[in-house]
Amino acid sequence: MKSSGHLGSLLSAVLYSTVSFLVWILLGPLSIDLAKEFSLTTSQVGLLVALPILTGLLLLFPVGLLVDHFGPKRIGLILQTLVLLALLGLAQSSVTTITELYAWSILLGLAGTSLVVVIPLVSHWYPQRSLGRTLGFATLGGMGTLLTAFLVPTLVDLDGWQLVCQLAAMTVAFSMLIFQLLAKEISSSGAAKASLSHHFQIFRDSHTLWYCFLYAVTFGCSISLSSSLIMYCYEHFQIQPSTSSSLAALGILGGLLCRPVGGWLADQMGGIATLKMTFSMVGIAFFSLVWQPNMVFAILTLLIAMFVLGLGNGAIFQLISLRFFRQLGVITGLVGMAGGFSGLLLTASFGWLREATGYYQTGFLFYTGLTLLALITLPGLMQPRLTRASQREWAPA
Repeated sequence: MKSSGHLGSLLSAVLYSTVSFLVWILLGPLSIDLAKEFSLTTSQVGLLVALPILTGLLLLFPVGLLVDHFGPKRIGLILQTLVLLALLGLAQSSVTTITELYAWSILLGLAGTSLVVVIPLVSHWYPQRSLGRTLGFATLGGMGTLLTAFLVPTLVDLDGWQLVCQLAAMTVAFSMLIFQLLAKEISSSGAAKASLSHHFQIFRDSHTLWYCFLYAVTFGCSISLSSSLIMYCYEHFQIQPSTSSSLAALGILGGLLCRPVGGWLADQMGGIATLKMTFSMVGIAFFSLVWQPNMVFAILTLLIAMFVLGLGNGAIFQLISLRFFRQLGVITGLVGMAGGFSGLLLTASFGWLREATGYYQTGFLFYTGLTLLALITLPGLMQPRLTRASQREWAPA
C-alpha cells in the first residue's frame, strides 16, 4: 500500500459517488411529472420511485464481490456506462409504457452501488493511520442526494423531466471521463488474484455481523430521522413543511460533513472509542426527547443527534477498512445493505409506533434502546492495530 496517497483517485472518487447519488434518487423529484405524462396510479409511482433504491441496495453485495475480484476502476466504469444508458433511455421520447419506465429505473439503481467502488479504490492508496478521515472524505458523495432535491424541481419547471434526464446523462458522462483519466488502481494489491470463493470467507468472521449491526444503527437512525423530522415538526410544533424540509436537509448535510471528522477521531483515538462516544451522546439525545421538550430544544437535539451519527458512520468505515483491507468491496456492500434496509425499517417503525401509541416519544424511546444495545456490544469487539497491510493484529478495545 502506498503511503503518499493519490489525490487524483480521491477527487475522482468523490465526483463519481456524488454524481451517482445524484442520479440514484432522480426519479423522486420527477415522479409528479412522470405520473401526469404516463397517467400513473399512486402505487405505480411509488414502485417507480422505489425500484432504483431497492435495486441499489440489493446489488451492493454482488457488486462489492466483483469489485474485490476484478478491481474498482473497471467495475466502476461499467456501472456508470449502464447508468448512462438508463438516463439516455429515459430521455428518449420513444418511452411510452410503464414497463419501459420500470426497466430503465431498475438499471438506474446501479448508481446506488457507488460506495463499494470508491472505498476500495481510495483505501489502497492511503496509509492506515489516515484511513478514517480519507474514507470519510471519500463518502461525501452522499451530498448528491441534496443536490437532486434542490436542483431538480427547478430544472423540471424550466423545460420538463426529459431535459433533466439529458442533463443528468451529460453529468454522468463527464464524471466517467474524469474517473477514467484520474482514478488509478494499485496493481500490486493482489485483491483481484483471489478466487471469488475466497471473498466469501468474510462470513466466517464474527465481526462482520457486528459491523453490519452498528452501521444499521448509525446510518439507519440517520435516514429515519431525516425522513421523520418533517412530520414530527409539523404535527408536534406546527412548523410548516418547507421549514421542516430545510431543517432535515441541514441535518443530512451536517451528518455527511461529520463523516470525515468521525474518521479523523477514529484515526486519533480508535474507532471503538469513537463509537462509544457516538452512541452515548445519541442515546442521551434520544432519551431527552422522550420528555417532550420545547421546540427549540427538540430541534437542536435532533440536529445534534444527526451530526453525531455522522461521526459514527465515519468511524465504522475506518474500522472495516483496517480489519477487511483485502475484502473492502464485499464488506462495504454488506454494511451498506444493512444500513440502507435499516433506514427503511426504522422509518416505518417510527411511524408504526406513532400510530399505535399516539405519541412520538415512543419512537424516541425505541431509538434510545437501540443505541443502548449498540453501546453495550462494543466491548466485545476488537480494535485493529495499525500494522503492515500483510499483517493483522487485534487487541481488545
